[in-house]
Amino acid sequence: MREILRIDLSDGPAVLIGTYHPPRHDATSKLGVLLVNFGQFDRAGPANLSVELAERLAEHGYPAFRFDLPGLGDSPGDLPADFETYWEFVEQGGQAAWTSKLVAALKQQFTLPGLLLGGLCGGALTAVFAATHLNSQVQGLLLFDIQPIRSRPPLAKEAATATGPHQRESQESRIPSQPARTQLHKMTQWVRDKARHSRGHELLRHGRDWVVCIGATFAAPRFPRNANLPLISALEKLRDARLPMLVLLAPNANPQILKRDLFPLNKRRQVTIIDIAKTNHLFTSGGGKKAAVDQVQRWVTTQFPPADAPRRVFSCWFSRQLVWRIKQSARFAMTSAGRISVF
Repeated sequence: MREILRIDLSDGPAVLIGTYHPPRHDATSKLGVLLVNFGQFDRAGPANLSVELAERLAEHGYPAFRFDLPGLGDSPGDLPADFETYWEFVEQGGQAAWTSKLVAALKQQFTLPGLLLGGLCGGALTAVFAATHLNSQVQGLLLFDIQPIRSRPPLAKEAATATGPHQRESQESRIPSQPARTQLHKMTQWVRDKARHSRGHELLRHGRDWVVCIGATFAAPRFPRNANLPLISALEKLRDARLPMLVLLAPNANPQILKRDLFPLNKRRQVTIIDIAKTNHLFTSGGGKKAAVDQVQRWVTTQFPPADAPRRVFSCWFSRQLVWRIKQSARFAMTSAGRISVF
């Protein structure tokens, strides 16, 4: 049974409105899940994505919360008049302070050991910025199609005065001339069409990702001019702290920046990146919503299993015994083959 919650904060807006999905069964480890606004949508999310995700997690014993941040949905507050100003406010982490206070209030009111914080697009940005200030209160992140690229390129003066360990790379220097670009596009499209229908397409794709990520291990990351450097710094901080993160990417995302520069293979200790094919940015087409909910449920139940969940002791023991038997059989076969060859 869902419940409407009103969380009073010490300052700012008088109240934040949200929905509580209580767990279907009592679990010893009541790790909560908080979903903030997916972009400018209300707490239901696009096509009720947040609702279905919260219901699925509540069925598996996780208390789930969906809240409207100030000025969105049912929560009171003032927002910028135009969309560009509002989006710059989100990209700079303007909603992280309210999210941090909300996490602390929910943790205290429901006596939770911690929360998983998640959102889509702008909600993912807010979750990352808030997690950098909450330390141990946030135990994991659910990032739906997070965009490390700013909505508009920074001004020349801002780009010139930007400091930090990241190296910027001009996009114009990487774009060839128009005739060469046209021919390159035709050749690349032909290769893709041929490879898409071959059996080794998946193997080639995974092999390409491995080569790209291994190459990125020995080179400093190079981000484009319109990269969101504060967000990248926050992600690197959380990555080095080994905070568990699930990153779901739509086909139109920027996977190279995330996979090659931010999360190469040697730095994905607690980061899981999953591509959701044949969907859009909001995961509302091509079965993307069901695929995203299934992936989140599988990751959460595997990464943070309830304490009262049945442990597969017998299956683990059987697996170890099976592996041991196979090794013994292989060793015996090699020994027998060696004796036969001698005689």
